[in-house]
Amino acid sequence: MTELTVNSPAGQTTDYVEVQSNGVNVFEVTPSNANPQVNGVQLVSGSAGLRPTLQTIGSDPDVGLLVKMKGVGAIQFQGATGSVFISSAGNIVAAELQVLNTISAAAVSAVINGFGAEQTASLLILNQMIGMVSLYDFKTVPNAINGVMFQAAIAGVAPSITAGGSFSDTDIPLSLKSNGAANVQVDHGSLAVTTPGQGVAVKAGANCRLMKGLQLVNGTLTIANTSVTANTCPFVQNATSNANVGALSAVATPGQVVVQSTDSLDNSTFNLLLIEAI
Repeated sequence: MTELTVNSPAGQTTDYVEVQSNGVNVFEVTPSNANPQVNGVQLVSGSAGLRPTLQTIGSDPDVGLLVKMKGVGAIQFQGATGSVFISSAGNIVAAELQVLNTISAAAVSAVINGFGAEQTASLLILNQMIGMVSLYDFKTVPNAINGVMFQAAIAGVAPSITAGGSFSDTDIPLSLKSNGAANVQVDHGSLAVTTPGQGVAVKAGANCRLMKGLQLVNGTLTIANTSVTANTCPFVQNATSNANVGALSAVATPGQVVVQSTDSLDNSTFNLLLIEAI
């Protein structure tokens, strides 16, 4: 066994402790440049059945712990046979973050679990620099059986977002805040629906972007729709035919669409689709 040496080097103007092995520092205790020193780290041993604890101490009411790596080195938490837990003991309903140890299992996925006594706890990823704003919020519900899988891919294969779980038909709803829009950006290529029989589904009805079964009155109809803007492009389709069916045209102005027929006696029905130009 290599002999360890504990030194308090001569000439130091502040408290300084180093542990050496074969003349090389393997552990150092160094005060910061700020004075006076009020915060520190305490290592507490544990009796049988209790784990040792590394904790911060000091006169400040809230004392964090900064762990800094050298260069591009990384910090690693490894459980020999169990799991590594990062928990918030100060909150009675706080869920813990569990990182399962899969370092030695080549084909086993690493797992992050949000769990605890509160079944609807969230796993949050926050940005402290902008006021602890939640950037990602992974929520669970009691008795959940369905989820979402994000899968990476090799060169030439697209990554995927897939609904999974024990339920046979699982949707992935996308809910936006207030009047926010879902922007699907395709830099190269096309937006494709590749499954036969599947396509684009649009809600139809009053004040919707798709309106079915509208009827002309003597060749014209004004349709109120609050979603219509100056950038709305209307498309009309004849839905029925009679003796007086003319060619239809549509003009959109904010808040409404006016549909007219070339036949003033046209009382046929039609469908209206509204698409926003960007």
